[in-house]
Amino acid sequence: MSLFNFFKKNKRNKETENKIYKREFKIAGVTSENIDGTPRQNILQAIVENKRPFHKKLNVEIKPYALKGMEGMAVIVNRQIIGNISGKDLPFFENNKEQLVGISNIHISKSGKFYYAKIKVAVQIK
Repeated sequence: MSLFNFFKKNKRNKETENKIYKREFKIAGVTSENIDGTPRQNILQAIVENKRPFHKKLNVEIKPYALKGMEGMAVIVNRQIIGNISGKDLPFFENNKEQLVGISNIHISKSGKFYYAKIKVAVQIK
């Protein structure tokens, strides 16, 4: 089970809307390969080009993991890892996990020959 499992767009009522702020994070590790050998750049390209399984809805998740004694959080779109939460941003997610409402947006762009990704999370104000 994922720590956060949110769809790209979340429905919120107006009462809750006023108590939420959004924060954007750059996704790290987008030029790496997944454990199965799939280049994450290929996954990002498929998302941009609306290829299967990214042609309909994007299910974006953030899941904690441990690898070689290090802990982190993977960013997953439709069951494909596209990158990680940066180490400098991990404390924000750990300290605010109870206040995270959802992922309000994912943005993928290309700069030169590489794709980059950012996510925007919605955080409930205490």
